[in-house]
Order: sequence, then C-alpha cells, then structure tokens
Amino acid sequence: MNIIENELTLMCDVDDTLVMWGQPISDKTVEITCPYTGKIEHLVPHETLIQILKQQKGRGYHVTVWSAGGWEWAKTVVIALKLEKYVDEIRTKPVKYFDDLQAAEVLGTRVYLPYKETK
Repeated sequence: MNIIENELTLMCDVDDTLVMWGQPISDKTVEITCPYTGKIEHLVPHETLIQILKQQKGRGYHVTVWSAGGWEWAKTVVIALKLEKYVDEIRTKPVKYFDDLQAAEVLGTRVYLPYKETK
C-alpha cells in the first residue's frame, strides 16, 4: 500500500497542460519520443505552469503528474522537461472512481492556465 503522508497535494495533467500540442516548432519546442509508438512528437512546454509546479513543490506540495495517455507517456514527458526532482508520483489519469461526492467537490477548484507564448 502506497501512503502519501502530505496534506498538500497537486495533481497536474500532461497533454495541453504541461506540454502543448499543435504549436509551431520554435526554439522552445521539445522533442519527445512516444514510448508506445516510437514516434517523435514536437511539443511546447507550458513554461508558466512549469514554474508554478516548481514553486508549489518548493512550498512542500506532493506533486503528481498524470495523463490519460498512460503513466509511461507522463513519465516520458516529465523526464523530457527535466522535472524529475519536482515530481513525486506519476500515474495514469483516473478513469473511474467510487465516492459519494462529485469529483469537483473532492478535488476542489479546477485550475487551467491557457497557453500564451512567452518571448
């Protein structure tokens, strides 16, 4: 049994959250090889969100990165972005849950930061 003994938790998605799809290739683009297909993807890191993730880790948060694309994809992105020392846990995004409360009541406020290209 894996017990996380931290009341401060942060859950962060990968696709179109940590890395952005469909952006033009630039000097900020990171090449990431898909662990499932071997295809090289050109993705842009969401630098603002990455800075917030690092700050929250510095403030004592337990950081989990997850992806509907699977834990291997999430791990590959974390490594490509050199975030290993800021991420405590990597997992597949949950697809089902049992609870008497709706996810919004359990997880609290959803935070989404739209991507804005930084110069």
